[in-house]
Amino acid sequence: MRRLAAILVLLLLAACGSYDSVSTQNDLAIGVSNSVVIDETNLALEQRSVGSDTFGSLISCSGSSAGDPDLQYDPGTDRWFFTQMDGAVTANNHKLIDLAISQGATPLTPYACYQLDVQDSFSGLSDQPRLTVTGNKVAITTQQFSTTASPSATLIINKSDAVAAVGLHTSTLFENSTDFRPARNVTGDDPVFLVGAHGANTLRVRIVTGVPGNGDVTTSYRDVPVGYNVDGGAPAMSDPYGHTIVSGSVPTMHAAEVYGVAWVTTETNNGAGVGAVGLAEFTGLLPTFLPDIFQQFLIYPPDYPYGTSIGCATVTATASQDVVVGFSAASALHFLSAYMTGRHLTDPIGTLRPITLVAQGVAPSPGETRLDYCDAVTAPDLKTLWFALQYNNPQQFPAYTRARVVPVVPSNIQ
Repeated sequence: MRRLAAILVLLLLAACGSYDSVSTQNDLAIGVSNSVVIDETNLALEQRSVGSDTFGSLISCSGSSAGDPDLQYDPGTDRWFFTQMDGAVTANNHKLIDLAISQGATPLTPYACYQLDVQDSFSGLSDQPRLTVTGNKVAITTQQFSTTASPSATLIINKSDAVAAVGLHTSTLFENSTDFRPARNVTGDDPVFLVGAHGANTLRVRIVTGVPGNGDVTTSYRDVPVGYNVDGGAPAMSDPYGHTIVSGSVPTMHAAEVYGVAWVTTETNNGAGVGAVGLAEFTGLLPTFLPDIFQQFLIYPPDYPYGTSIGCATVTATASQDVVVGFSAASALHFLSAYMTGRHLTDPIGTLRPITLVAQGVAPSPGETRLDYCDAVTAPDLKTLWFALQYNNPQQFPAYTRARVVPVVPSNIQ
């Protein structure tokens, strides 16, 4: 189980360019003028240029945190939305999830905080909460472990209630066969879109409409075949020192939705021991819900055959449907490094740009390294894409894995 130690808040303008986070593992949120990195390893809250503060005191619901934070800025309300596992346990042994909403426009204003029970009638653990904020809803997905009957649950929340800091109207959706993750809403559409593996070669896409407390919440789904395994994950890889780097306990899946088009990455393998990034573009989400794959890609390790796998792939897109994918990879030739690829809307169908090195790792991992913290966010200008990608920091030996935080403006790339 991943654990939240602290929050690192870096106040930056997008023009400042890329930088290294001081942390090993990150979640990323971008506001109008604030770049916020959730740091899973350091005890201090650092604000670049203004000193330090204690973010935890602003959002604590119960006085304790069990980790797995996710933070997002919502341009529609000019507020920051935060979720994490709560340390509190209910009388029937349910582990709670926190939802906190800033009461001002900066990430360091006080937060209204709610403790939420998203489990079914069984006891167990709600793990890895993930958040999206749409035009009228907030959605939090969780993985359900222990004796729970449902492998995933999605909490749908009335956004107006949350912003007003009043009692929440909520609805909980349980899924017995698919571990859903939300497609991060980029352009303020009202529906929630969820994606998850449903068998080896099928992605299940679910739409949630309606608002709790203001009409019925309705949901439907469609199973869409894909040309690669979305359920098996990518194999481990090794660096030049033979240190093992694994890509997380479950396949990492990221998705972003822009005006009814969703881009989804997942980790996969070719059946012969080679890992890759699977990338699929779904169209037909809006105005009617008829999702289908428009194009799909397999992104192989950049130095294959010396590199045989990848890790922690993430994706986001601009309002004009330029898409960028970030991921990490190591090989017998290269220490853990960060890479990107992508495409313009006007590029030939079925093509991606050449893979670009973002951050070169030049030192080994300290023993086994796990890659399951990476993120991608579209900034409020809808043109700048920000990534937090893991690589081996070249300034320390033995290296600690760090995150390179990178802004990309696809419209500036010919």
